[in-house]
Amino acid sequence: MFNTILNIIVLLLSLSVLICLHELGHLLVAKKFKVYCAEYSIGMGPLLFKVKKANQETQFSIRALPIGGYVAMAGEGSEEIEDFKDVPKERFLNNIKHWKRALIMVAGVTVNFILSLILFLFSGLLSPILDSSKRNMNVIASTENKTYLASDSGLTSEDNIKHVKFVITIGKDDPVTIEKDVANGRELYTIFNLFALEESEYYNSELGVPESTDDTWMWELTTDEGKKVNFTLNAKFQKLNHVFGNDEVVYVWDTSDIGIGFHTRGRNFVEGLNRASDEFVTSITSFKVLFQKGGWENLGGVISVYTVSSYATQIGFYYYLYVWGYISLNLAIVNLLPFPGLDGWHLVVCAFEGITKKEMPSKVRQIMSMIGMGLLIGLMIFVTIMDILRLV
Repeated sequence: MFNTILNIIVLLLSLSVLICLHELGHLLVAKKFKVYCAEYSIGMGPLLFKVKKANQETQFSIRALPIGGYVAMAGEGSEEIEDFKDVPKERFLNNIKHWKRALIMVAGVTVNFILSLILFLFSGLLSPILDSSKRNMNVIASTENKTYLASDSGLTSEDNIKHVKFVITIGKDDPVTIEKDVANGRELYTIFNLFALEESEYYNSELGVPESTDDTWMWELTTDEGKKVNFTLNAKFQKLNHVFGNDEVVYVWDTSDIGIGFHTRGRNFVEGLNRASDEFVTSITSFKVLFQKGGWENLGGVISVYTVSSYATQIGFYYYLYVWGYISLNLAIVNLLPFPGLDGWHLVVCAFEGITKKEMPSKVRQIMSMIGMGLLIGLMIFVTIMDILRLV
C-alpha cells in the first residue's frame, strides 16, 4: 500500500510539473506581448499560498490539488472576472495581433517539446550502453556491430553470433519454436531484454507468460561459422505491485542462475544527444498509430499513465525520465490538435480571423468551447473505462 501511495504522489507531481511548465510558457510569452495575466497557479482548487508584490500585476499561487496549474489571461474567455475590470482593452488576449496570439498559444507546447528533449537527453546519459571491453564467464558481450559469448562457452570474441533459436515450453502446450536472424549485438540485446523483462508487453506476444517453475525457455545461438551454444532459462516467482495496491505473484523467466547478462557503460554527451534525438523522432512518428485503423485501442488514461510511471520507477531513474519525456511529447502533440478547448483550436481561430479579417463571434467561440470540453470529458471517461477493462 505504501508503494501505491508513493507512486500516486510521484504521478501527480510529475504530471503537475509538465502542465505547470506548459502554462509557464503561455505566461512568459503573454507578458512579453503585454497581455494582462492576473494569476499563475501551481495546482488547482482551494488557495494555500499566494505572492503578489505591490508593483506586481500577476499573483503567483499554490493551490491544494496537485493536478496541474493554469494562467489567467485577460480576454481568454474571462472578461467578466473582477481582476480584469480596469484592464485596458489593448491588453486583452483577443485584442492583440493574431500572430502574437498564435505565439502565446504555441508557447506551451514548445516548452513541452523542449522538456521532452531534455528528459530524453538525461535519460540517454544515465542509461547504460553496450560495452564489449569487459568480459566475464557465462556472459554475452555485445557491441553495436558484434555479439559473442565468453570463453567458457567454447566461443571467443572472434565468433560472431548470427542466429537465435528459441524453444518455449509452457504448461501442457506443445513447445513453440521461434527462430530469428541477428543483424548485430544491439538486436540480440533488444530481443533478450524485451522478452525477459518482468511485466513486459511482449509476454502477450509469441512467447506468452510462464505458468509454473517447470516451464522452460531454451536458447540456441549460432555463429556465422556454424558453431552452436545452448542454454536454458527456467521460470521463477515474481511479486508485482498493481495499480489498486494488491500484490500479485506471477511467473517470470529467471536469468540469474545461468549468469546471462550484457556488459554496459555510461554514455558520453554526444552519445546521449544522439539517443535523445532518436527517441524524439521515434516517439513523434509512433503517434501516427492513433490515426490508423484500430488506433483508438492504443489510447490510455490516467490509469495507464500510472501503470507506466510506476513500472518506470522500478526499472531505474533513466527509464523514468524517458517515460516522462514521452508523456511530455504526447502532451504537446495532443494540445496541437485542432480540437475546441486545446491550443490547436486557438491556432485555428487565429488563422481564421487573420485570413478573413473578421473576428469569430464570441458566442460561437463559447459554444465550441463548451462542446469541446464536453467531448474531452467524454474522452477521459472512455479511456478510463478502457484502462479498467485492460486491468480486468
